[in-house]
Amino acid sequence: MLLMVHKVLEFVCFKERLERSHSYTLAAAEHSLLQLSRAAAATSAAAAHEAVTAAAATAINPAPLQQLQCSQWQGMRFNDDLTTRLPWLPPIAGPRHLAVLLWWEQQQQGLGASEPQQQQYCWWQQVAAAEADLQPAAELRAAMSAAAKQRWLLPHCLSAALGISCSSNINPTDNNSANNDTLAAQPTSYSDLLVAYAEALSVDVTGLEQQLVSAAGQPDGVTKASRQLQLLDAALLLLAEPVLDMIQALRQQQATTDCSNSSTAADISGV
Repeated sequence: MLLMVHKVLEFVCFKERLERSHSYTLAAAEHSLLQLSRAAAATSAAAAHEAVTAAAATAINPAPLQQLQCSQWQGMRFNDDLTTRLPWLPPIAGPRHLAVLLWWEQQQQGLGASEPQQQQYCWWQQVAAAEADLQPAAELRAAMSAAAKQRWLLPHCLSAALGISCSSNINPTDNNSANNDTLAAQPTSYSDLLVAYAEALSVDVTGLEQQLVSAAGQPDGVTKASRQLQLLDAALLLLAEPVLDMIQALRQQQATTDCSNSSTAADISGV
């Protein structure tokens, strides 16, 4: 009986660790992006717009904004088995979707290319290396956490650009005071989401355009191509903001016109 109780506790602890794992978090964000990508593959532009708008309303549900500040995110676990990586293939400290590009950049810099160094120091070859108390491991965890936050915020940015409320996946009836404080700190508009996304990239959204122009104008190798792609992604989201404002203004103008026409029609019918 006692053994059974211990096994139940082990399964409960395993489930909690799994829900806090980086891989689980990243899979939820990628699932949201996959839903939007599939919806955009409709045959016609009109059908694609309707499908993406409908998908955007549900795509953000697996990636709630409030989780960015909860204890599960702050206590994220990194359970990747790095011992499967060969000495010439050190862990990539960056977004998974840029892993191939980051690997080539790593090779160009000569990181991990020295065989004597590989034999002497392959920190990722030890058990539970991703959570080891080592500087390379700490840098890897910080990069992986920031990359996961970028992917977590991206479906919310895309949904907000389509006019879907970023708070649609937040439960307003939650009576937990700690959760309420967390929700109050979450982005509530497209501008707030852009700021949070830029912070995950360690850039200031107000100087994003200048940084991108500066990075593109520098000689090859000064600013990595992977970094330029990240800045370009953020800049494209920034360009969507004035378009969104214009669309909202046109909608308000149309609503005002419709209301005025309805009032005029009512007055005429009354006469």
